[in-house]
Amino acid sequence: MSHSKNSSLPADQLASLATLLSKLTAAALGTTSSGATHTTFPKHARLDGSKSFANWTRQLCLCLADDIRSYVLDDIVPDNWTALQRSARDAVARNIIANSIKSATVLAVFDKIPTAELTAPKIYATLKSHYAPDDATCTLELFSRLWGF
Repeated sequence: MSHSKNSSLPADQLASLATLLSKLTAAALGTTSSGATHTTFPKHARLDGSKSFANWTRQLCLCLADDIRSYVLDDIVPDNWTALQRSARDAVARNIIANSIKSATVLAVFDKIPTAELTAPKIYATLKSHYAPDDATCTLELFSRLWGF
């Protein structure tokens, strides 16, 4: 949208209108704020416990747009996100995470998160704390494999 000298609208109102038009266009096209219409998580990479966590995380990274990925994995909220954008992107990420889990046991982990804190970064951090092996476990497994040869 271009701003002419004869326009009766201030620049901030024009910017707001341009943003609104962009959102309406995206909604009419059926796209989300991340630009994807629907993300399907591959069945072979779904999370069902600690053995699949690393592969699940790799696939999750591929399914999430860059800005949403840093939000989910590192809890980094870009400065230019509005509260509405954050809410919409969090909903997209929570939907992708929920659809990437195939185990009722893993889904039960969600019950440990208070409803008020049920955000995508909190869900990922909770799943990571339950299913990602810690450094000590990885080191022991490595030594076990090395001594097994």
